[in-house]
Amino acid sequence: MRPRIEHWLKDRLLIRVAMLSIPLLFGCANVTVQPLTTPGSGYRESPEEIKLLARASNAHQELVSKGFLLRDESAVAFVQRVGESVVTDEVSTRVPITFHILRSANKNALASPSGNIYVTVGLLVSLESEGQLAYVLAHEVAHIAKRHMFSTYLTEKEGWKGAIIGDIFLLGTKLSYFPYIASLAAYSRERELEADDDALIFLESSGYPLGDAASALNHLKEPESKSGEIGWLSTHPALKERTDRILIKTQSSPSTSKASTEDPRYLSFRTGLLWEAIRLNLYARRYDEATRLAQRATEETNDKSRAYYFLGESKRLAAMEFSGAENKFIRRNETESNKSSKEKQTQNQLNTLTEAINAYEIAKKLDPNTHEADKGLGISYALLCQHEKSIELLTAFISKNPTDRDNQYIKRIISEGETKCSGKKQF
Repeated sequence: MRPRIEHWLKDRLLIRVAMLSIPLLFGCANVTVQPLTTPGSGYRESPEEIKLLARASNAHQELVSKGFLLRDESAVAFVQRVGESVVTDEVSTRVPITFHILRSANKNALASPSGNIYVTVGLLVSLESEGQLAYVLAHEVAHIAKRHMFSTYLTEKEGWKGAIIGDIFLLGTKLSYFPYIASLAAYSRERELEADDDALIFLESSGYPLGDAASALNHLKEPESKSGEIGWLSTHPALKERTDRILIKTQSSPSTSKASTEDPRYLSFRTGLLWEAIRLNLYARRYDEATRLAQRATEETNDKSRAYYFLGESKRLAAMEFSGAENKFIRRNETESNKSSKEKQTQNQLNTLTEAINAYEIAKKLDPNTHEADKGLGISYALLCQHEKSIELLTAFISKNPTDRDNQYIKRIISEGETKCSGKKQF
């Protein structure tokens, strides 16, 4: 399994596709937008809001048509059930709320003013209880109920960019890729705290423990992306501030370890998403996170062979990525120090490839029909310049899988193997 560029670009551009490019709007700096639940709020009465809602609806259809939404009916139904429990009748009678799972490795949730709420696969496999998920969804419901997006839409005088919408949606943590976020910092903070307060009310009315609110926020730190992609969430100080504030309000402390042992229903749901989460992290080239999830799969799932295969993939791709980037740097800066770095890098690559081979071998031992492991083993041995083993495994794989999408790549490895390894040490 190789990281394919179209999947990586799809994951990287997801937020832009999901949230649209909102048109430039001038003026209207001090407009007060009433919550949905306020009598005479004027919801859907202005041309600006109607246009915004239409664009949000079109964005959702684009997500559906381009395959950004997970189609696992049981998983979606689980999220829908939890989400519906935190939606009050006052809100649902004005805006039908529907919950969706975004196929992204990022850890986040997003709310559209049209009533669609999205939570990512990456976040779902990080949470540990229904209560934590309920708080995340309640926070997004609060943004819709308060019409926060429309408020920002109206109050921005110039320079509006689609990415800024993420500042409202993404559980209040700043995005890194749009230029003038500093101008929105106080603005965003006020609305995020307001959404936090309303989410606690929704959470309590639904019967979930208030302590799950703070523990949910503790799961929002993003892993680094090897692709250079900056995650939607970071260690922004506002996250800690909000967590501390919620702890004070609820007079409780987060108990994530307790939640993980007392909510088997959520853990079962989460385990069902592990395969998708691993694949998405591989596409995003987040190999450390993919490795962590694959190791978890070896413990939590029944399909141990598949889990070890993905562990092998994570290790092999990490070795290939690290090798390419480090060698380019060393070639540009050929010094004694860098020669030492190259030796260390080579040893690290060898160790990682050895771990990959061990994982593939375990997968094959558990299930001899795990042919994908043969492909991983063959590529790994090619990287180690062990031609005979590599050719034997890759040739066997092609004969058993004549239509595999990687066959051209594999044939190139077979034909170029000896040439590329000429003069190199066989490990």
